[in-house]
Amino acid sequence: MKIKTILAALTMLISSSAAFANAPMPFDLRAGHGVVYVEWKISALPTDSVDVSTPDGTKLGVVKALPGKTKQLTLPSDKNITEVIVDYKGTIHNVSLPHGMGSGSNR
Repeated sequence: MKIKTILAALTMLISSSAAFANAPMPFDLRAGHGVVYVEWKISALPTDSVDVSTPDGTKLGVVKALPGKTKQLTLPSDKNITEVIVDYKGTIHNVSLPHGMGSGSNR
């Protein structure tokens, strides 16, 4: 009897973890001229955050969630940045930016 209960509990835990892994991200990312905007959805938790960096390892910042609000990160003007790397709870997203944002030649 106890084994069946444990198996049922583990099955529910694994199922809920799989559903969470496929849940939509509580933020949107968009680029402006020389900046990246992290737009937090209303569904974001106050404990959520994203770590934004460039492929060469330049850290742009950690953005803490403010549900329904937008946070702006400035891109370095001395680099031609074509993508940023966003780490949300260990899940890595590579986000392409239009026209190499941050490049002095694009200003």
